[in-house]
Amino acid sequence: MSLPHAAVVVEDRYSSIFKLTHIRPAMVADMLAELQVQFATVPIVFAENRALAQEWTYRFLGAAADESRSREAADVRWSASSQPEPR
Repeated sequence: MSLPHAAVVVEDRYSSIFKLTHIRPAMVADMLAELQVQFATVPIVFAENRALAQEWTYRFLGAAADESRSREAADVRWSASSQPEPR
């Protein structure tokens, strides 16, 4: 099943960006801000650790799958109701 939803989940705290030593932290923060503006429908979630990232992802994918099934069921009902009645 293909889902029309996306998210980026980071297994760390946002504040960890500002502790980076191999790249300028402000550059990373700017890039994240630009990506969030350019892809506003794709949330960037900082989940502190892998366990929380997995938990968030599990719930996100479950909600996305439920929404997709509901939308497909509504599409089927809508297309069936728009068919002309047989005489």
